[in-house]
Amino acid sequence: MLNTMLNQKNQLIELIHQLHLCGHNPATSGNYSLKDDKNSTVWISRSGVDKSRFALEDLNEILS
Repeated sequence: MLNTMLNQKNQLIELIHQLHLCGHNPATSGNYSLKDDKNSTVWISRSGVDKSRFALEDLNEILS
C-alpha cells in the first residue's frame, strides 16, 4: 500500500510539473490534493510553492 501511495504522489507531482510547463498553474498559483481511501488520508499541496520546483515534501498529510 505504501508503494502505491508513493507512486500516486509521484504521479501527482509529475502532473503538477507538466501543468506548470503548459502555463496552467504559473509560479505559486493553484493547489492540488490526493485522497487515500484506504486510511482516510488526504495529501494537500503546500501553499506558496513554485510549481516548477514542487517536490514530495511539498505534500502535507491531513488525516480525515
